[in-house]
Amino acid sequence: MNNLTIDLSNIDIAELSARFPGCDFSDAARRQFLECPSSCDLQAAPGSGKTTLLVARLDILIRRWVTTKAGNSGTITNISQPSLLGIEVPVPPLSLQKEFAVRAGEIRTLQIAQDTIRSGRCRIGVFGAAVHAS
Repeated sequence: MNNLTIDLSNIDIAELSARFPGCDFSDAARRQFLECPSSCDLQAAPGSGKTTLLVARLDILIRRWVTTKAGNSGTITNISQPSLLGIEVPVPPLSLQKEFAVRAGEIRTLQIAQDTIRSGRCRIGVFGAAVHAS
């Protein structure tokens, strides 16, 4: 899968938007993330659609997956690509996705603060306020 190239046409983007109603995948930054051929970082504000964009990328990768190996798995045998693609994955309501994004953002902020304090780049001052070391 390291040599996977993802070239999305406007039709691909329209189909993706139909599978994820209310989401816009046409802007350059989102399209760049969707077409990235290797692992890449995704950073954006809480509630901006990062989770949906990640799920959309997985959707693209699953639909374009071509295996070069044949044979049986120890647990799943003879599953076809159409069967796999036919599995409907429930998408939570947008309000729930946004709530999750806010909470995940808050957790990440706390993790960054803890890492900063542990690294010695910051110390705790009076009343718990963070004071950056100079």
